[in-house]
Amino acid sequence: MLRNLPDADRSTVADVLVRHLVQDADLLPEDVVGALLVELIRLGPAGGGARWTGLWPVLEAYVSRAMGRAALEDKEFDVPVGHLRRYAALFPGPQERLQQMLREAGTSHIWAVMERGPGHVVLEEGRALLDATPAAERAPESVIGLLRLARELGQEDWLAEHAEPLLRSLEPAALLRLRAGDVDALRAVVRDARLLSTFRAIEEIWRGPDAPRPGRVDHDRPEESAP
Repeated sequence: MLRNLPDADRSTVADVLVRHLVQDADLLPEDVVGALLVELIRLGPAGGGARWTGLWPVLEAYVSRAMGRAALEDKEFDVPVGHLRRYAALFPGPQERLQQMLREAGTSHIWAVMERGPGHVVLEEGRALLDATPAAERAPESVIGLLRLARELGQEDWLAEHAEPLLRSLEPAALLRLRAGDVDALRAVVRDARLLSTFRAIEEIWRGPDAPRPGRVDHDRPEESAP
């Protein structure tokens, strides 16, 4: 349908369809959602990544439902996986490609079928995409997302080598996008005093000022006065 429209109209209609899907996907029949997704993805990367990013929650939900109905060995399973791979190809820029990789890591089901390769290879690809993005345009969530992905992949050696330089590249306000669980995973590989001070502040935000910290023993806490 979209491919048959004049070039001048195709982009406008695609934008309308994306907004319609994002807002009303839950109200539409499943086959209509699937048909619209296929039409939009077939357009290719025209229109830039911003248009396609908003479509991800709809595609993820649709594909997850389709995967739930099909066994891994069924040919029917290849259809939603094909949707995912064609969608991933819509993002030409390095930061957009990294952010798509991180979106795929949002669920084990989708991460498994994307077959991105061994953990170290994935992380080096992600770091190369970061390096290819001008520092002024680099999104803090991309840096933090890559560090979280390294933790999920169990790549402690990669974290030990790269976590501190990546964290130092972030502005102080951006570091507050981290959570206490991130601090637990990163503290052992960070020596920078500024970063460690920020880690303590993040812990206090989530766990309060009296939360136990590594290396602190009970006698470090102030004694409570007797009643």
